[in-house]
Amino acid sequence: MDESDADLVKRALAGDRAAFGPLVERHRSILLRLAHRMLGDPAEAEDVAQEACLHAFLSLSRLRDPERFGTWSSIEGMHAWVSVPAPELNLPTKPC
Repeated sequence: MDESDADLVKRALAGDRAAFGPLVERHRSILLRLAHRMLGDPAEAEDVAQEACLHAFLSLSRLRDPERFGTWSSIEGMHAWVSVPAPELNLPTKPC
């Protein structure tokens, strides 16, 4: 049986760096889809998703609820997207 996100987060926080890999594998496709939707460029989305994973790893100690790693890592991804110059963002041109 696969370990839960919470178990993997706890192991990673305890110093087991290998525990972070399965977390990335589980949630990376969501990060890629979100980044591609925002940026419109698959290569740029790949770079930003990778940056988001690194940011999540470095910020893991700020995660309050380990069960919510997937949602939290998506929010961390948005922080990575903020660093992308505005003209590269795939924002709607019509007002909502």
